[in-house]
Amino acid sequence: MLGRTAGTVLVMALLCGTISCRKLDVPVTTGVAGQSLRGSTSIPADWGRLVSVTTESTYPDLMQLWFQDDAGNVRMVVFRLRTGELLNVSLFRRQ
Repeated sequence: MLGRTAGTVLVMALLCGTISCRKLDVPVTTGVAGQSLRGSTSIPADWGRLVSVTTESTYPDLMQLWFQDDAGNVRMVVFRLRTGELLNVSLFRRQ
């Protein structure tokens, strides 16, 4: 009896989840500006001070450098350890 009830609840949850999913009419924008820096090895001084360094275990050759400027904008720069190059930067503007 308990198995049948659990199965019914699971089926109902899947049906409700499927019905509630629909395509968004308006494209979603994140407000994050990105640019390519492939081959670059220098960081502009106006990006501000380095506030954090993070890594991801699935990409052991890369690290993310986080900079914050005087206006409060934050930039995340992907840095390749093996070659010492900056791959790309994402800009998070302060609202």
